[in-house]
Amino acid sequence: MSLKLTVSKEDAKRAQIVEPGWYQAHIKDISMERSNAGDSNTFHVKLVITSKGQFNSVPITTYISEKAPSMAIPMLNATGSNIDPENFEGADFDLDACIGKDVDIAVENEPFAGRLKNAVKDFAPIGSQTAA
Repeated sequence: MSLKLTVSKEDAKRAQIVEPGWYQAHIKDISMERSNAGDSNTFHVKLVITSKGQFNSVPITTYISEKAPSMAIPMLNATGSNIDPENFEGADFDLDACIGKDVDIAVENEPFAGRLKNAVKDFAPIGSQTAA
């Protein structure tokens, strides 16, 4: 029996470790899944780096827990919301409205299962942290 594994170009790009820094990115998709503990939902934000250079087209996924909605504020503000903690009373946000938006992301490397992985540490409006 032959043991075959298909690896796509996107899979190969995902394995590429990005140099820490700010990059332009496109929000490709946001999906919701049950947390591993099964007691809440987690939003999976799928991005792809659009900055020119060796990291162009590298996909990165970041996660936002409904138990910690403050984790979403940088992304929401980067995509056009204006959440000012001093003047904000609370609101519901449609995360689908973020899909298709371009943003700046801060990428760092984190250890995971004995190796490094790319992690999104912050969001900013497109072009505010990167050159166009």
